[in-house]
Amino acid sequence: IITKKTRQPGASGTAQASVGNDNRHIVSTNGNYNDGPLTLAGGVGLRQDDRRRVINDGRSAIDRNSNALIVSQEHVDEHIRRLMPSVKGEIGYRFTDSQSLDFSFSLRDRQGHRNFSQFDQSQLQNGTPATAATRYSVGHEKRLDGEQKLQFVQALSQPDETLSIALRHSTLHKQIGYNYTNTYSLPAAPPSADTLNLGHNLATTEFSADYVLPLAKNVDVKLGYDFEQDNSVFDDSGGNIDPTTGQMIPNPTITNQ
Repeated sequence: IITKKTRQPGASGTAQASVGNDNRHIVSTNGNYNDGPLTLAGGVGLRQDDRRRVINDGRSAIDRNSNALIVSQEHVDEHIRRLMPSVKGEIGYRFTDSQSLDFSFSLRDRQGHRNFSQFDQSQLQNGTPATAATRYSVGHEKRLDGEQKLQFVQALSQPDETLSIALRHSTLHKQIGYNYTNTYSLPAAPPSADTLNLGHNLATTEFSADYVLPLAKNVDVKLGYDFEQDNSVFDDSGGNIDPTTGQMIPNPTITNQ
């Protein structure tokens, strides 16, 4: 946070809104308050995003068993829809002209649906169909990002000589789940289902101290210390769905529970 000495006392604010196609929209509001040594700022926002992605892929390869040329095509139609609310705030206090303390925080949530349909087929070089299958996915994702920062700035005896000390903590919580349904028309086979869940929690704590001493024009002495600690936890699971019981049979290659 940078506290501007020239900011006039009082309150101010802004509001913005925009609308797009497919229910896309962004709304936000921000406010500031300045009362001598105290400064306050904050804002909230809401964004809804809607995206569609179509992928077509064609390949040719030699079959190892028959030594015949196989031509394959894949078509993927993906639809992503997310809602993203956010909030942020700042508070600063200048004890003297040479000493200030600032605190800021932010929180951003992102969640929504991620669905796709995938059609795969292959054929021989003469056009005879070889395989055909369809895969449907119904997915949901949730991600929460947060950050807090506390910073102390001390101006020293020389012009623009400063010492700043900061403590920052950030977190990330992410959870994604997919439910798949598979159908096979060539060769004909019973449908199947499987699931995949991906979880990731990350916490970062950082401490820094910086010293700046200008000596002459374009010449500065800068010293600093930085310490960062990360704590990362993954929680993944997945497997096939038993068609009789409806229970998941864990796949050990993707499950770390």
